[in-house]
Amino acid sequence: MYKYSFALLLCAVIAIVSIVCIPIITQPAKKIPPHVAVVFVIDQFAYNYLPKLKPFLRYGIKSLLNKGVVYDDAHHPLAVPETSPGHHSISTGSLPTYHGVAYNSWTSLIDYTKIRYETDLSPRGDILRATGEIQPGASPHNTTVDGLSDQFMRLSKEQNRRAAYSFSLKMHPVISCANRLGKALWLDSNTGLFTSSKAYFDQLPAWVDTFNKTHQNATTKPFYWKTAYPPHSKAYAFPHSRNYSYAAYPTSMITEDTKPIVIPGVSAHELFVRSPQSSQLLFDLAKASVNHLQHEGKDRLLLFISLSNLDLCGHMYGPDSMECIDIIYHLDKQIADFMHFMNAKVGAKNIIYALTGDHGICPLPEITAQKGYHPAKRILAKKIITEMNHLVEKKYGLSNFVKSYEPTFFIVDQKALQAVGKEKGNQIMHDLKTFLIAQPGIKKAWLRDEIAQLPFQLDDLEQFYKNQLYKDRNGDLIIMTEPYSLITNYEKGTSHSSPYEYDTHVPLIIHQEGAFKHKHITEKVWMPQLPHTLARILGIVRPSASPFKPLPGIV
Repeated sequence: MYKYSFALLLCAVIAIVSIVCIPIITQPAKKIPPHVAVVFVIDQFAYNYLPKLKPFLRYGIKSLLNKGVVYDDAHHPLAVPETSPGHHSISTGSLPTYHGVAYNSWTSLIDYTKIRYETDLSPRGDILRATGEIQPGASPHNTTVDGLSDQFMRLSKEQNRRAAYSFSLKMHPVISCANRLGKALWLDSNTGLFTSSKAYFDQLPAWVDTFNKTHQNATTKPFYWKTAYPPHSKAYAFPHSRNYSYAAYPTSMITEDTKPIVIPGVSAHELFVRSPQSSQLLFDLAKASVNHLQHEGKDRLLLFISLSNLDLCGHMYGPDSMECIDIIYHLDKQIADFMHFMNAKVGAKNIIYALTGDHGICPLPEITAQKGYHPAKRILAKKIITEMNHLVEKKYGLSNFVKSYEPTFFIVDQKALQAVGKEKGNQIMHDLKTFLIAQPGIKKAWLRDEIAQLPFQLDDLEQFYKNQLYKDRNGDLIIMTEPYSLITNYEKGTSHSSPYEYDTHVPLIIHQEGAFKHKHITEKVWMPQLPHTLARILGIVRPSASPFKPLPGIV
């Protein structure tokens, strides 16, 4: 009897222990979302800079590469990976066909004027000037979806006060990331001071006015460009780094003495924003904002810092240039300095950092040809338009039928096209398409409605063009160039307007001290996955139009 009683008691004890202990043993520890998220977006930061310059990186970028989760194959799924669409990938987790920002600018199909993404002539877009002067205007009204800043700020309340800020030298990237509920600050090219618009503030905050007064002449006073390393060291010993034959600026901005930089016809402000000093000024503004926000008691922060000087310089000199190389070395040190500042403020374990780029860059076609890839060529859009118009006038008697070119499409006269009737109009457009495909350096051409109906896979290069289709914001004839060929309105310099590796592949690194182990992810990932990933980590809802899964290996 006692044997049976003991057995029953033992079973009861085991059952109780199982009920009580199993949940404790198997329940995973709940992760606390970091207090602060900092997203560094280096404008025009092509992935191929990393293997080239990694031996000379010593500071912030190197630290993230050595400690973070590194995505070796991250791409923007865009055929024209420009600044505004690229930043929207990073902020909305969506594609242009959903968020509406197909390009930095597009041409009106009514009067053929250019419409910039951020332009808003309504009162809500009035730009705020430190002088009190108001000028129209900028806002995110052309963005048709919400973004990470919006979702982050939706959870702000008295007991959990939040702030989402976006900083840049340029207007369109900063608005792309602030969305509607964040705050955007950018450098005003007219005054050389930081500003915003009524879409974000009724008037400039007092701390911004104070910063502007302290740095009033920063963008206009004479300065010289001192390299991060000795100018004749191995850090700059790359082919064509001092070749200015095809650069938009005829001479280097880097001076080996303390003489101020002077390039005829280029203003002091234009030179400043292309220099390492401009990104330092932006970091100084970001630091001032953090000091102010902490003073206000806001302990949950989302900061987008869009670093524009590499892009502004890259368009002029190309990615092989000493100028672009040196900007990255300076950014390496400036990022480390800002991370040290933030870690001291809130603690490294309370901050998640992300580092990436909004797009890459096409090497100067002439330099690429000199390196041995002879098919690379520059195609001048003006010449192509002239020949297309000559074709239409000769065969159909219509003059000035092709109106303009924007990467990577041509726009035709809508009224003339409708006036000739559907059948004749289709024949004209077919003739123009045939003409374009026959041009050296042009691989494919489509009518807008034609490409919209074609089936492609997600990672097909042709699908990238479909990703950027949005009503009334595309041209009539869309073209795809051959690799390393650039169709452009400019005789020198370069751009980013193709679906190829050099334009779409960017670095992507995520790091939070103690939260994620260092590793390399070799799986191909898409940049619109980043906002969903950050939303998960921050404990907020992902942007509503983001169809992409979180990044692998981290959430």
